[in-house]
Amino acid sequence: MSIKPQAPNNPNKTGNVTRVRYRSPSRQSRASPHGTSTIRKRFTPSVNKTFSPYDDISIVKNRSTSADRHRYSATAEPGKLRTGTFRATSRLSNFLEEKEAQLEHAKFLLKNGMHKEAIQSFEEILKNDKGSLDALYGRGVCYMHLNDHKTALADFLAVEKENSMYDKQLYLALSSCFSAMGDIPTSLRYISKGLSKFPKFVEGYIVRAHIHMEQQQWEKALSDFQKALGFNSAEIPAVFGIVDCLHAMGDNSSAFDYLKIAASVPKAALPALLKRAKLNVDVNQQEALEDFDKYLSHCPEDSEGYFEKAQLLYSLKEYPESALCFEQAIKFDRDFKYTSQSVFYLGAIKIREKDFYGALYTFKRSNGLKEMKQQTILRNYAEAVICMMKRKYKEGIAMFSKLIKKEYPILKEYQGNCYCYRAYGYNALNQHENALHDFKKAMLYTDLDKASKYNQKLSQGYLAASKGDNSQAMNYFKKAHGHFPKNLEPQLYQACLLVQEAFSRSPISQTSLTEAESLIDRGTRAREIESEAYFFRSVIKYLTGKFKEAFEDAKTTIEKAEDNHDNHYIIRGLIHASLKMYKEAIQDFRVAQQLSEELGYLYSYRGRCSYLMGDTNLAFSDFQKLMLACPKDKNVHIEAGNFLILTGLYEDALDALDRSNRIELNFEATYQKLKCYILLNKLDESIKEIERALALKPNKKTIIFDKDCLLYIKEFLQLPKTKENFKDAIEIFTKWLTNGKGDLYDEKYIYWLRGVFYMYTESYSLALRDFQNVLEMIQNQEVSTNPDEAITAEEENCEILFNISLCHMQSNQSHALLIFQDLSEILNSKNKGQMYFLSALAELTLGNNTSAEKLLKDAFQCDPESIGPFLTKQTTTILPLNTSNEFVANFPFIIIPFNKKPVIQVRPALSLPRVKLPSLDFSIEYKVKDYFSIEKVIPKPEAPWMNRIRGSIQFTDSIVDIDSDPSDNSDEETKPTLQKGSGSEIEEMRLVKSAMPLRHFSSSLRDRDDIGLLQSKDEDSVSEKEKAPEDIIQLIKAVCKAD
Repeated sequence: MSIKPQAPNNPNKTGNVTRVRYRSPSRQSRASPHGTSTIRKRFTPSVNKTFSPYDDISIVKNRSTSADRHRYSATAEPGKLRTGTFRATSRLSNFLEEKEAQLEHAKFLLKNGMHKEAIQSFEEILKNDKGSLDALYGRGVCYMHLNDHKTALADFLAVEKENSMYDKQLYLALSSCFSAMGDIPTSLRYISKGLSKFPKFVEGYIVRAHIHMEQQQWEKALSDFQKALGFNSAEIPAVFGIVDCLHAMGDNSSAFDYLKIAASVPKAALPALLKRAKLNVDVNQQEALEDFDKYLSHCPEDSEGYFEKAQLLYSLKEYPESALCFEQAIKFDRDFKYTSQSVFYLGAIKIREKDFYGALYTFKRSNGLKEMKQQTILRNYAEAVICMMKRKYKEGIAMFSKLIKKEYPILKEYQGNCYCYRAYGYNALNQHENALHDFKKAMLYTDLDKASKYNQKLSQGYLAASKGDNSQAMNYFKKAHGHFPKNLEPQLYQACLLVQEAFSRSPISQTSLTEAESLIDRGTRAREIESEAYFFRSVIKYLTGKFKEAFEDAKTTIEKAEDNHDNHYIIRGLIHASLKMYKEAIQDFRVAQQLSEELGYLYSYRGRCSYLMGDTNLAFSDFQKLMLACPKDKNVHIEAGNFLILTGLYEDALDALDRSNRIELNFEATYQKLKCYILLNKLDESIKEIERALALKPNKKTIIFDKDCLLYIKEFLQLPKTKENFKDAIEIFTKWLTNGKGDLYDEKYIYWLRGVFYMYTESYSLALRDFQNVLEMIQNQEVSTNPDEAITAEEENCEILFNISLCHMQSNQSHALLIFQDLSEILNSKNKGQMYFLSALAELTLGNNTSAEKLLKDAFQCDPESIGPFLTKQTTTILPLNTSNEFVANFPFIIIPFNKKPVIQVRPALSLPRVKLPSLDFSIEYKVKDYFSIEKVIPKPEAPWMNRIRGSIQFTDSIVDIDSDPSDNSDEETKPTLQKGSGSEIEEMRLVKSAMPLRHFSSSLRDRDDIGLLQSKDEDSVSEKEKAPEDIIQLIKAVCKAD
């Protein structure tokens, strides 16, 4: 049957051509693991591995054996044969039969797919008969099946050279080898040569037509298909080839006509229906779907039909239905012809659904099959996204960079995603400039999704903040918050900027801190928060002084954290310290140091806690470790110096402060040295040190004032102590009160100094007025929670009362008596005895001899050294409290009026100014503000690959949650908890902390737990001590009686 096609409508159109896919000769069938079971063993000719019109090529019958027989029979002369000749002929016959058997065995191995064994058999034949064309040809076929086309080609060419008319299948083999090696022109030349030698070779025309189709030479292909059809009108493959050519040329009408003819042939009806469905894919997709359904109803296990239908559904974006058809194609694909492509499409569908784990799982189903290049690209794309999911940001960025650089066509629709996903990785690594660059690139390909817009705003805000443009940064963070109102990160960034702003002002802006706290509180209420959010909230609560609330957040921070972080324990330790829970604080600081050996500065916190809980030895040890850990840090030596000042070791403190200045001359260390010399009442050294301090801060007015005061005091001490000189000094002091004040010589101390000078001019009423002013200033001071400051205030109070009582002794002994009695109840034993003695003098002056006798007895029992000279009529010097220091020793004694011998002399209480002692107490350590910076916020960009529907994240069934939430179980040994009641215990220890005197004059007071308490009972009652000797009693009685 010859069918003449119509003229093509559009010969230049190159539409989709249905091509017969290449199947490797080594690929086994699912139905038969050993290859075909047909007698004629065939190979697979191919053009660029894209089509194969026939499965195999037959092994021709033995030709060389018959040729040998002909050669031997031609040389024999029948009439002249001898017996030996018959024997030789018999041996030859046996040889030929043996050779025939070897050849049949080799063919059997080839038919059963045992190619390597077949090659060995063919080579055995060729050893004995190098000219065996069948063996050469058979060995070439074996090499073809092993994909060794170059070796196969050598055998085929040898056969063709020996006998060009060997077999028409030889030319199919030659064409197939050249096609497999990519030499299409030579492949075409050999199949044409075969057709010239075998003009009626139908298979040859079809193969050549397919080569023409591969080169889009549709008219030549059409001509060859028509020739094949001319030789065999029932050659359905030729009909279908004509249909493909006409379709490619745009003549669909003629193509459908040919299909109608093919459909009229019963055995070709279903293939024709399938072919029509394929053509309708480009013409009428609805009809194509109907044809596919009709075809699959008759062939429910045909993998090609399912595959073609799946491709159509995929192009129509009906992905669920398409996936079902691809699955059916894989299920019924016994020859693995469509499995690889189906797996590829199924993986591509998963990627479209952003189910990247599902895509990888799907791609693994093609194991053992040759992976398509496009599938490799999509797999790399999915693996890059999963790297981001697993927080392997650097690896993911590198993978996306390779994909972006290659610009694969299959990733064209995902190119924008590649930039967005890589930007996500840069976000997570705080590489925000790179992230913004990628966002700009992404916008060239697609509109940014909501998550990417959010990440973009975070990057813009971060960069603006790093450039100091906090106002612009705040705007960006607010916009980011608008995209995801439940996300805490934008509010954390805003809070960091507010904290930074608060500490940039002087004084610290509490308004900004409160606003930052409010932002974090609102953010944490919006969603269940993680450990980091609790940490930042604990820091802001701590900075605003809400220690109890901060403690709860700090505790939760540690409990929820995936890992132990030193800063978590540091902030909780500081909160413990502020709550006076010093043992727990020390434990937290120790854990932090175990987590990071670089936290040497924590020895300072540990030492302070040890000091405050009364363990001075442990405090010494920690401050020594602090200086060893940070020997080149000037501030460390200042902290150690402060500790030594508080413990009364002023010389050691001076050494520590000198070390700080040797590292770098600084004002703080120099000024602390000045305080040490003041505490030691060393005037000359104090003046030298204040001059050094002034050189570092020459414009500080308070230091200038203090320096002038110290210089004048030094000048005054060198003058004779006359009334006139005291009066001149008083005028100077009066000017000081109106001209200003210093850090050392404040208004209180100037009044004190002038009051003492009034005493030396015998202006006791004026002195009383100044002392009363000082007393009011002391009493009006805020009550300090620092025990050291409380001690200082109590000492000053006692000294001023003593001076007031001395003034009253000049004219109003009854008032003096009351003050002496009050002081005797507060001071320690020696000072108590002196107060008893002065009280006795007042009683004697008032004529109360009986009371005076009792007081003198008590005085002698407390301080016999001071009272003894009085009883023996010797000059008696009374120096209680702070009246015997190096500074006040420069002033003359004041004589207490007493009508009889001996002379009783005293000095008023006076010293160099009382400096403000350094404090080791914990309130708010503003160093923690460094934790509250945008650099410390762990970046958590929003994942752009998430499918979000109305604010919720949609997960597909295949996604595996590999980063599961960590267990909330905490290690009790490494995460200490709050113990109730420990604060009060430590506070009790603090009040009785150390026997070492805080200041050199602090021993005047009773034990520290008695400070400020007026005793109702004399705990050191004279009845509990030894009574005075009888001779002393007699002397006391004599004094009182004589009086």
